[in-house]
Amino acid sequence: MEKKQASGWKIAASYWFSAFAIGSFVDTVLIAIVAAFSFNVPNYALFINIVNAVIGLLAIWVGAIYAGWMTNKKYIVQNRQEVVVKAFVIYTIVVMFFALIREPLIMYFAPILQTPGFTGIWGGLEAFGIGTIESGFITLVYIFSALKYIKNSDQK
Repeated sequence: MEKKQASGWKIAASYWFSAFAIGSFVDTVLIAIVAAFSFNVPNYALFINIVNAVIGLLAIWVGAIYAGWMTNKKYIVQNRQEVVVKAFVIYTIVVMFFALIREPLIMYFAPILQTPGFTGIWGGLEAFGIGTIESGFITLVYIFSALKYIKNSDQK
């Protein structure tokens, strides 16, 4: 595959999309497997949320490795710091967007999804105080992985 010259924003968007597409896929598959085989665990909600937090971190890391590899293979990267900063800006905008629509979605779907003992779509992590910590660690993993795995084209 021949490397292409592209703007920093295009490279950053490609990196972000690859990292989160692969990361989300890995996260979803692994958490579904764990959830399917752990119904009998005492305090299931806490267990599954902690496992999801750990798997989420690992999944983003795997996604970042793949995205860095693809970015280095596909694009001529002149200034990796610029690409990493722009990828972080894209990440921040997407996270803020989902944070803004989260509450309206919960308010809309809560009556539909409420059953005895069900905490809602996102209620579990926040109920145990894990969500904010996980988000912070995911952000750090994303930034440091991007810095580690995106290379300038003249760098090996």
